[in-house]
Amino acid sequence: MVNLRADDAAVALREWAVTCDALARGEQILLLRADPLETDGAGPASLPREAFWLYPTLEGQSASRVADPYRDRMRALDDLDRDDGRVRLQYAATAEHVERIADRDRLMALDGHHTLNRSAVERLLEVGEPGGVLFMVLRTYRRPTAVVVEETPEMREADGWVRVPDEQGAAVDRSRVEEEMSAVLSDERFLERKAELLQLSGSMQAM
Repeated sequence: MVNLRADDAAVALREWAVTCDALARGEQILLLRADPLETDGAGPASLPREAFWLYPTLEGQSASRVADPYRDRMRALDDLDRDDGRVRLQYAATAEHVERIADRDRLMALDGHHTLNRSAVERLLEVGEPGGVLFMVLRTYRRPTAVVVEETPEMREADGWVRVPDEQGAAVDRSRVEEEMSAVLSDERFLERKAELLQLSGSMQAM
C-alpha cells in the first residue's frame, strides 16, 4: 500500500460515483469499505488523512451491488461520464467517526442509509480485514468550483486512497475545508444524523 502519511499535498478517496453523488447531495453521510489501513500508533482504524477529496469513479460500480433507489442515478451518472483524462474534484470530506465493525447485525442495521445493497455488505465482510468492515461517518463540503487535475496512471489504477497531483488549489486539510468550503448539511442536521447512525450501529460513542 502507498504510504500517505508523509507530507503529501493532497489525498483523495476513490469511491463509486453513485456514492460520491449521494454524499454530495447530503443523502448519505457514511461509508462502508473493506480498506486495509496503515497505522502509526493511532490505532487500526486511523485514516491517512482526516480531510480528503472525494474522487468519483465508475470502475467497479455495478447495479447488482447498488441499493434499488440508487440504480437509476447510477445509470444517469454513467451517461454523463467524461473520459478526457481529467479528474474534477469539487467535494471534500472530513472523517467525524471511524471504526471497524465485524458484527453482521450491526452492519445490516445501517441498511437504507447508504448506496450499497445487503449482498454488497455481505461481500465486504467476506473480503475485508479480520477486524471487520471500515465504518466512516463523513461530513461533506462543496468547493465553489472544481479543481481539475490530470489523472495519472497511478490514480487510475488505485483502489481507495490516492495522492492527488500538487496543482494549485488541490491541497486540503480540516481547517481549509471548514473555512473555504460549504457544508452540504447544516450543523444541526449533520449531528442529528450522525447520532442516529452511531446508535443504529451500536457504536460505543453513542452510549
